[in-house]
Amino acid sequence: MKQTQKLKATFIGLIIIGSFTFLATDHSSALQDQTTEKVNQFLLEAEGLLEQFQFQATLNHLERSLQLFPASPRLLMRRGDVLMILRHNQEALASYRQALTLTPDCLECHWALWAFLNRLGIDPDLELDSLFHIADLDSHNPLAKIRVARKLREQERFEESVVYFQRAV
Repeated sequence: MKQTQKLKATFIGLIIIGSFTFLATDHSSALQDQTTEKVNQFLLEAEGLLEQFQFQATLNHLERSLQLFPASPRLLMRRGDVLMILRHNQEALASYRQALTLTPDCLECHWALWAFLNRLGIDPDLELDSLFHIADLDSHNPLAKIRVARKLREQERFEESVVYFQRAV
């Protein structure tokens, strides 16, 4: 009899603990959804300012947004884009790198960094490293492999270039 009561008490305890765990997880998920929604709203507002060619206002808006969500790689990446437009190259590079530090597997951030490095054209090795990361992350994208092959060819690394061209096709 006592064993049955202990079993019932244990069972009820497990149900209660499970309920609290479920509610805590659900609350965390809802909080994350709200954060994503707010970040999306900030990004839409930034896009609207960009479309009106209000680059400094866009940067100010993104700075305010990052005060609320400092760990948002999407906001940091967009900030890097605007800084690149304004020719604040060192700050743009820092912003892209910070976004990649937060989410190292963010393909969109890697492409943005590569585009920035490609536009500057000052460090082909760094640009190539960026392309290698992209090709590794997006292994099914032939465009990434072709870009790596072309960059290798520019650096006269022909054998490696052929390998990447073959992987692309």
